[in-house]
Amino acid sequence: MNQIDQKLRVGFLLLDNFTLNAFSGFIEALRLAADQGGRSQQIACGWQMMSQGRVTASCGLSVAATRYLSDPSEMDYLAVCGGNDYHSRTQPAWLDSYLRRAAEADTRLIGICTGTFNIARSGLMKNRPACVHWNVINEFRSQFPRIEVVADRIFIDAGDRITCAGSAGAADLALHLITRHCGREKALQSIRHMLLTGVRPSTHPQAHFKIQMESVADECVRRCVNLMEQALNDPPAIPYLAQEVGLSPRQLDRRFTKAVGKPPRSVLPRDAPALRKLVADSYHRHRCANRCRHRLFRCGAFPSRVSQTVWTISEAVPAVCIRIGS
Repeated sequence: MNQIDQKLRVGFLLLDNFTLNAFSGFIEALRLAADQGGRSQQIACGWQMMSQGRVTASCGLSVAATRYLSDPSEMDYLAVCGGNDYHSRTQPAWLDSYLRRAAEADTRLIGICTGTFNIARSGLMKNRPACVHWNVINEFRSQFPRIEVVADRIFIDAGDRITCAGSAGAADLALHLITRHCGREKALQSIRHMLLTGVRPSTHPQAHFKIQMESVADECVRRCVNLMEQALNDPPAIPYLAQEVGLSPRQLDRRFTKAVGKPPRSVLPRDAPALRKLVADSYHRHRCANRCRHRLFRCGAFPSRVSQTVWTISEAVPAVCIRIGS
């Protein structure tokens, strides 16, 4: 990488079966911030893709990295792009060695998607919190019971360790780092090119369609909600949820009501097909409100009363529907 004017340098370590969506969202945000007009010159930002030979993404795409294993001291961040091999309890010795070498060089480590598993296996997540995708949090807890882990946000920036749930959240993490190192204008440049509406904060919930979890401190309740959200199409029974979090149904009911303000049975969707229809209908209402708002902007007529009315239409849609549809 040409490091003369680069304010942000990221090395991507691609592991076999890495998730393409998370990697592409992150690197595209960097690419579009690095130059003007999307010309992809590594000016404000620099990056390189590293691996042990060719690797295959979880979707089947074969990728040839641009470099082998570069000196981690050349990078501000080393992003580990993990994938569907997270169930394995072991990993190659070269990977442990390289990650520890990066940590010793004070290069900040980023776990993208299940790359956090690889960093943790190398013993480099001690006394640091981790953020993972809601779909893998139980496996992470099983493998690393001493590491504090959450799935109620899209990423955690703990300084020398940054962990990201992956998927679309990886682009938000990239924009977070671009803003820090290159400035807000560069981040906005990426946002415009990627046709995004903004950058979500690290605390943005992953998939909490029913409950805002930021203020819920009870870990059993948080885990219970995660289990609910993973099974919206086939809602679990209350006794099953209680057993999974180590409580009796009555204890779960009391703690859930205390933390959330309502019992778990009132949160579980009773009719999954009806819920999906509600989501679809509300999404269309939300899109209609947005189209109306954009047309008013184009014609230059956007009186405050109309503005308030349009936003009221949009915001009247339940939070579950806006988050799934938008």
